[in-house]
Amino acid sequence: MYEKIKNLFFEEIKSDDLLNLSENFYEDAREYLKNNDDEKEVERAKYYLRELRKLRIYKALYGDRTNLLEEEREILSLIEDIEYKKEEEVPKTEDLIEENVEDEVVGEDLGFDDTIEESYENFEDGENEEVGEDVSRDIENVNAQPKHINIKKDIDVVRVIHNFPAFTDGDYCYMLKKNDVVALNREIATILEKHNIVKKVNVYENEKKDKKILSIL
Repeated sequence: MYEKIKNLFFEEIKSDDLLNLSENFYEDAREYLKNNDDEKEVERAKYYLRELRKLRIYKALYGDRTNLLEEEREILSLIEDIEYKKEEEVPKTEDLIEENVEDEVVGEDLGFDDTIEESYENFEDGENEEVGEDVSRDIENVNAQPKHINIKKDIDVVRVIHNFPAFTDGDYCYMLKKNDVVALNREIATILEKHNIVKKVNVYENEKKDKKILSIL
């Protein structure tokens, strides 16, 4: 089941459209996690499940929803209901997704609940502070450019080399922890790679190479 969850995450990234998952996919995943005594494997699986669901919700917000599962539809409906309320203070879309996906995947905290303040405390001092300023300035330049949505071509999968403080690209909020494997806007991924914060992962490599890349998780 772990291999299935992991492979589905990477296949979802490579696909412009939502993958056609089985209706009981999340139920089966929960049962697998509940009965698995391998803590390391469980944590890996939780991570892939959370990121898979977040990516599917992002896709559904901007594209076709044909293959969206019922659980995902409920989350998306809740997000849209809140997003379109006529209130002065409405949470940003990415925050709504984080809040509603974080615990729904397995019905418990997934261990990615560091606050923004804690993420800054974990960031290395000295030279990386200057790097952080450079990266932030470069990202601001990206934010000033017109955006378009192209899920497959505009996203890169990267492995995080150094902890990095939470930041936003204007649409989504990111919090990068060392050894995480995440999907990022391609322009931002390129900027972070230039400053040695992340390293791009080739998701089209064969399974043997994928395992080698992900062995550090």
